[in-house]
Amino acid sequence: MKKLKPVIAVDADDTLWDFSGAFTRYHNRMYGSAVRFEDIRDYEWADAYGCGEAELVGRIDRFCESDKHGKLQPMPGCREVLRQLSEDYILHLLTARGSQSRRRTMDLLDAHFSGLFSEHHFVGRGGSKAQMCLEHGVHSFIDDALHHAESAIGATRVYLFDRPWNRVPHSSGITRVHSWDELYAHLR
Repeated sequence: MKKLKPVIAVDADDTLWDFSGAFTRYHNRMYGSAVRFEDIRDYEWADAYGCGEAELVGRIDRFCESDKHGKLQPMPGCREVLRQLSEDYILHLLTARGSQSRRRTMDLLDAHFSGLFSEHHFVGRGGSKAQMCLEHGVHSFIDDALHHAESAIGATRVYLFDRPWNRVPHSSGITRVHSWDELYAHLR
C-alpha cells in the first residue's frame, strides 16, 4: 500500500508573494503617504497607514481590483522551494482571504505556482486556519500572521515568516524563519 504524503498548508499574502510591499508602494503613490514596510508593527495595519480600519479595507480592496495586484511577485526562493517540497509533501493553500478573492488569488497561483497546490482553502478574515489544519491532517503550517500561527500550535508544526508585524515575543511551538531556504532546511 502506497503511503500518503504529509500535507503542508501555506498562507498566501506575505508568505507566497509580497502583498505588503506591493500594497505599501501602491498606497504611497495613491494617497501621498510615506509608509515603509518596517512601519507595519502589528497585524492591524490601519495605524501605520494613517486611516481607520474601514477606510483601509476599502483601500486594500481598490488595490486588489487594480492591475498592481495581478503583478504581485513570489517571495525570493519560494517557487523553487515549493517545487522541491512538492516531491515529498502535498501542498495546500490556506489563506485568510475570503471567497470573493478566489478568482484573483487563483490567477496569481496559476501564474506563479501552477499545479503545485492540490487544495485551496479560503477561510476569510474571521476563519480558523487551525481548524483547517486539524480537519486536513496538516503536517506543517506556514504563515506570517502571529495570531494564526499561535492558534495552530498543538494542531501541527508551525513556521512563522519573520515580518515587522510579528516581531513580538511568541509562544514556544513556533519556529521563526527568515527565508524560504531556511524553511526548506527545517522541512527536508
